Amino acid sequence: MELSDIIGIVIGVVGAIPSYIIAWNKWRKRSPSLSVGKWLRETRQSYPFLLGIVFSAVMVMLFVCPFGEGKPEITITSPLDNALVFQDITVEGYTTKELSKDAYLYIVIERGGLWWPQCSEVAVGYSQTTKKYQFQTPARIGQEEEIGQTFIIRAILVDSAVHQCFQSWFQQHTIGEDWPGIPITEVSRRGETEICHSITVTRR
Repeated sequence: MELSDIIGIVIGVVGAIPSYIIAWNKWRKRSPSLSVGKWLRETRQSYPFLLGIVFSAVMVMLFVCPFGEGKPEITITSPLDNALVFQDITVEGYTTKELSKDAYLYIVIERGGLWWPQCSEVAVGYSQTTKKYQFQTPARIGQEEEIGQTFIIRAILVDSAVHQCFQSWFQQHTIGEDWPGIPITEVSRRGETEICHSITVTRR
């Protein structure tokens, strides 16, 4: 449990105390001899008390449960945006959280409405030094003759359907070593894809 989770729980519990006090004072005025046990048994009639319970529960859920966490943030750290790059490079980056089992990370090169997935699925490993999930993968930027052309490098998360589509593409074209780009529209038809981070580079 992280510090932010603990702070959220404390806020949820402490923040509801005024509601508990109001509820207690209300019942004490109605019945000075009211015991705590009886008061707790009759909480259905105490709206301030119920409000405090709801407030505490909501705060705990927001900070502890994964509703607001969403998907991990994925950032490409190398090469830098608008960099001049050689044809063969290494793309490096990190994710802020561990990837779920049904999400697959790929680096794709984009140009002219086409995607070229790079070196199969990207493996992510946790670093004790940076406290982040880091990755690096080789990438090839365009053809030999495309010096001076601009390309987009994207880090994307895909579902199992698109993952299988990319794997089939690798298997089909590895032997002949011809790598026709995959239309982005075709990828979208195959399944769910989320573009997490993009940079632009120019071939030198």
